[in-house]
Amino acid sequence: MATDFPTPVADTAPALVPEVPKKRHKFILWKWSLVATGIVVAYIIWLFAAGLYQGWHQCDGLVHQFHQELNAADYETIFQASKDSTLVTPQDHKEFVKILRGVHTKLGNATSESLTNLRVNVTTDGTLTIANFASTFEHGKAEETFTWIKSRGVLKLYRYHIESDAFLGN
Repeated sequence: MATDFPTPVADTAPALVPEVPKKRHKFILWKWSLVATGIVVAYIIWLFAAGLYQGWHQCDGLVHQFHQELNAADYETIFQASKDSTLVTPQDHKEFVKILRGVHTKLGNATSESLTNLRVNVTTDGTLTIANFASTFEHGKAEETFTWIKSRGVLKLYRYHIESDAFLGN
């Protein structure tokens, strides 16, 4: 018994090879992610630079004001400007005024100051701005370190440290 199998017609035969889609322009994701990362990094650098620039301007003015008040022997105003920070007890008040009086007596009036280093530390306690200044006084030079804490948008004196060879003499 012979069976006849129909022969497929070329026009109606199903394709044995799947149809290859036409080549489309592929979107390359990694290039766009590099561009986005670059933009984010540039923005963060800009924020830090703007913060340091603002801190530099504020510190420069505050140190100049500090020296004017020190030259005028207005220690109480300096203490009041730092009242909301760590200098809060009467004992600290007396000690702080004693130190400022000693600095003014030993070094004389401040004549100039120059910023040598600026750091900004953000902590859970607040934002601390630490500035080092090379200062010139009537009777010598000194390295001063001012630490301010940002309180209600205003910098308050948090710590003051001074080093000078003039303190080693009599």
